[in-house]
Amino acid sequence: MDLPTSHTISHGTGSNETASNGSVPEKMSAYSPPRENTPSKRTRNTKSNRGGVEDIALCASPAGFLTTKSRGHVERESIGGMLRKAMVNHQLGISLNLILLVTLTYILFPSLRERVGSFFTLQYPTGNTGEFSIGPRDVYLVAGYVVLFTGLRAACMDYLLLPLAGLMGIRSKKLRLR
Repeated sequence: MDLPTSHTISHGTGSNETASNGSVPEKMSAYSPPRENTPSKRTRNTKSNRGGVEDIALCASPAGFLTTKSRGHVERESIGGMLRKAMVNHQLGISLNLILLVTLTYILFPSLRERVGSFFTLQYPTGNTGEFSIGPRDVYLVAGYVVLFTGLRAACMDYLLLPLAGLMGIRSKKLRLR
């Protein structure tokens, strides 16, 4: 592959410089490779250019990101939306990691068993009758069960129901998920 010996460098002011030795000036704002024999309609440093690197909102809005749909339509997506999509797509992994974290903390750190044990047992016994009253630490038990059943649901969907739907002849992913 031949490397070009001359590069066109744009400073963003409309003037171009040609560096014959391949060096790049310090105040370079955009780089354009040398043009071939066919003219290109693509331009840089214009506000109307869509679909390029310029459309990525990194510093403009900390809560907004741009995503491109299949037809080239650009849509803003918030960090919260991205986190929701990640949680939906990784339900099994998140649940399994949280369960392992709490379980291994309970097993490996005896000094934390009293605090971490609230994820596994009821916390407010009323006496020797085997009954329990309600208290604020019961939220940990409920959260533990929510994570456990979310993981069980995701595992059943991924490893039981989706393969079963494939064996029953449903080929479309959309129909298998329903």
